[in-house]
Order: sequence, then C-alpha cells, then structure tokens
Amino acid sequence: MITFFQSQLRGDVPWTRKPGLSTIRNRYRVIKAFTEFGSRPGRAWCKPGLFEGVRLPRAEPPQDFIQLTADELLTMVESTDVPRDRAFLAHLICTACRVGEVTSLKLGDVDLDNLTVYTRIHKSNRADSMPIVQDLFEEITRWLVDYQDRVEAPLNNAWYLYPAKTATYYRQGRVRAYTIRPDVEMQYMSARRIVRNGLVRIGYNPAGLTQEACHTIRRSVARLYFDSRMGDGYSHALRETQALLHHKSSATTEMYLRLDIDRARRDDTMKGKPFILGRAAQTRGGVKNGGLRVAG
Repeated sequence: MITFFQSQLRGDVPWTRKPGLSTIRNRYRVIKAFTEFGSRPGRAWCKPGLFEGVRLPRAEPPQDFIQLTADELLTMVESTDVPRDRAFLAHLICTACRVGEVTSLKLGDVDLDNLTVYTRIHKSNRADSMPIVQDLFEEITRWLVDYQDRVEAPLNNAWYLYPAKTATYYRQGRVRAYTIRPDVEMQYMSARRIVRNGLVRIGYNPAGLTQEACHTIRRSVARLYFDSRMGDGYSHALRETQALLHHKSSATTEMYLRLDIDRARRDDTMKGKPFILGRAAQTRGGVKNGGLRVAG
C-alpha cells in the first residue's frame, strides 16, 4: 500500500492519474495513522517507522484553467442536440452548482410555478431553494416534454431530473437508440463526457482538457458573475458570488476566483509614490527625489 502510494506521488503508475495535493494529503494522513496504529506494542501489522520515509510534495504553482466567455457557454448549449444534455449544461451554467448537486436532483425538487429548484449543497450539508432564471426555465421545460415522450408515462416526482440512459448498438458499433432510466442517477463520468464534448465543439483541443470538466463551467460562471456585479463595489460583488457558490468564507471565494485584489491595491498604493522615507522627508520640508530627501 505504501509502495503504491509512493508510486502515485511520483506519477509512475501508468493507469492512474497523479492525484491532486489535497487528495495526497488526505491519503497521507489516513495511511500514516494506520501504520502508527498497526506498529503499537502488541500489534504486528506494520513495522515501526514504516512511514517515516514518505514525504509530502510541495505545493505546485496554481494551474491556469480555462475561463469560458458568455458567448462560449451559449454556443456550448446551442450546439448540443440531446435535450437532456442541453438542459443539464444549462443547469450547470445558470446555477453554478457542483455536478453532484445537479445530478442528484429529483423531479419533485423543481417548482416551475414558483421558479425555484430545491438544491442540496453536499459540502455544507445544507439546502437552498435556488431561483430558476428564464434561460434555465426554457431548457427544463423543453427537456420535460421530451422526457415524458421517451418514458411514455406521466412523470414521477421520485424520478431523477437528469437520469442515466443506456444505449443499444448496431453490430457495427454505432448507437441505435437510447433508453432513459428515470430511477438511476446520472454518473459523474457521463456528466464529465457531456461537458468535455461541449468544450470540443466550441474549439478546444481534447488533448488539453485533462484537468477540465464540470468545474470549468462553475469557475467560469462564478468569474463572469463577479465581474458583472463589480459595478456595485468589490465587497458587494464578492458576497453575492460567495452566496452563488455556497462558500462558507469569502476568502474561499477569493481563492476560487483567483483574485489578487490585495496585491493589486498594494501595487497601486506604492508604485512610484513616496513611502516611509519619502513621506518623512516631505514632512520635514525637504525636496523629494525618488523617495529620498535632498538637502536644499
């Protein structure tokens, strides 16, 4: 187990992707606790000090993620022919929810009369009646009509809003038809494939999408929303974006949006302007030259 963990840290396991730093830290903590427990007196599960040679990697510089524009998001939805996939993409875009919070929705969670969708926020273990905007209302309505036609029965509130589907194939391997499975939740890999296919359709290279999937939409929508609300002030825009993303802390939202406002303000305040020595020289009545006092 420890050897395999070390191989993953080095990226030597060909059939697995190197995990992220947070995942590595969680695995490190669990495995280390297990080895320490197993090496206590009276237990012979592990040799003492077995985990001492394992070191955590240093944090890597932030990766440059794709920032989609509003036009690209619209094109992604419009280029999707499957009503379920189109409504699913629109739901991710119009709510900025995490993918699991969307795939777990049931038909009974959607209230089209009051324009709300009851959403369970998994990370905070809370719920939120999120508003249904006009764009999402149109896509959900179109999908529900197609949904009922495909199952050939009245829709049941206990069914999933975006259910799984299975394909039947011709002998040549081409898809012949899809069968909706209303009582089965859409799997993450299916949701990821929908988003990645959308990114490819709007011109992104599939080879460069190894780290891009459903969260690409969430990050892009969050930044677009933040920028659109900046007219009301930074703090106001940040709080609204925090509420949209269901973050507990505004600091988390700042990190999520890759905002470096404090550094930008520092640079604007200090660049080419007098600092401590220069201000002291001004106070004394000296002549400032590059922030230094010159005798006059």
